[in-house]
Amino acid sequence: GTDTVEQGATWTDAGATADGGETVTVSGTVDTTTAGTYTITYTATDAAENVGTVTRTIIVVDTTAPVITVTSGTDTVEQGSTWTNAGATANTGETVTASGTVNTSTSGTYTITYTATDAAGNVGTVTRTVTVTVVNQPLAYTTNDGKVTIANFDKTVVGELIIPSVIEGNPVTSIGDGAFKGCTGLTSITIPDSVTSIGAGAFEGCTGLTSITIPDSVISIGTAAFYGCTGLTSITIPDSVTSIGESAFGGCTGLTSITIPDSVTTIGESAFGGCTGLTSITIGDSVTSIGEGTFYGLTNLTSITIGNGVTSIGRSAFNGLTNLTSITIGDSVTSIGDFAFNGCTGLTSITIPDSVTTIGEAAFFDCTSLTGITIGDSVTSIGTAAFADCTGLTSITIGDSVTSIGDYAFNGCTGLTSITIPDSVTTIG
Repeated sequence: GTDTVEQGATWTDAGATADGGETVTVSGTVDTTTAGTYTITYTATDAAENVGTVTRTIIVVDTTAPVITVTSGTDTVEQGSTWTNAGATANTGETVTASGTVNTSTSGTYTITYTATDAAGNVGTVTRTVTVTVVNQPLAYTTNDGKVTIANFDKTVVGELIIPSVIEGNPVTSIGDGAFKGCTGLTSITIPDSVTSIGAGAFEGCTGLTSITIPDSVISIGTAAFYGCTGLTSITIPDSVTSIGESAFGGCTGLTSITIPDSVTTIGESAFGGCTGLTSITIGDSVTSIGEGTFYGLTNLTSITIGNGVTSIGRSAFNGLTNLTSITIGDSVTSIGDFAFNGCTGLTSITIPDSVTTIGEAAFFDCTSLTGITIGDSVTSIGTAAFADCTGLTSITIGDSVTSIGDYAFNGCTGLTSITIPDSVTTIG
């Protein structure tokens, strides 16, 4: 048979037996301190001098990587100072090489990787984390009732910023209006979990910002808080947030997806307006209203789910979403605002639930790909030009509760061959 043992371990000979009960002798040795293949030979001789032999193969392998120990050093340094690599050592004496760089002119977190390879080709690695901190934390702040609000920041600072949770013994609870507005050199910001509110325009125009961590403690995100942060590609809104202010993420063209948690109840006007990189969005069930222009001009958005808690869809809420092909409107929606889906040229079908009572002016104007639509039985009024220029419409069903149809409601619907107007209609514009 064949035995395999790790170099440096103990190997015990399990022995062998002869079928006639003869004594079995053993020859050969195994050096477990040296990797290689060893042979142990078992021999037995019977009364007639017949000799039987068998062998056992022992393979001593070296699969253990060198253990590298990082030498203690100073790994938190101020921006602009000098950092010295204290190095590392391998337990079996191999040469240790280091990779990675630390740029002390830019605040942030850097990683140095140490590698060592032994004679058997086993590779050991370990890392050192080096933090370059902003000199003297150039934060202006105010303190009120023992709570700190960040008021301003040095706009010349570049790199990463970790906002302290405590200043002079007081917790940092809010990021003030415009506190970091126009800090284009910041690439990453960590907000401490002591913060509960992010003020209006707090990070507006931070075009270099690629990532930000919003802690679970934050309840509200103010008006234009992240407006124009074009470098942001993703952001996680924690379950603690209940309100998202007007234009909070407006113009964040780098964002590709976002989930609005169930904790959010209100989304302000144009909150995500102009976020042209967004391809999908999910609105939590606690949101009750979608404000004016909330998702205006999201030309790459292909699908959206509106939570069951939404009761109203505001003016131009989804205006100009040319790649939107489908949308699900929850059963709680009662009103669809003016221009709500205006220019959604990719939309092929939509079901208006029975909960909807009003369809606003030009709500579906120029939705040229719509081929059929059913208007629920609760709708009482169809606004001016509500379905105008929906050239793809071939059929439409108007519910029995409709009493008024606005001017030009179906103007330019060249594909319609027939339409049935229920007896409930008293006014046609």
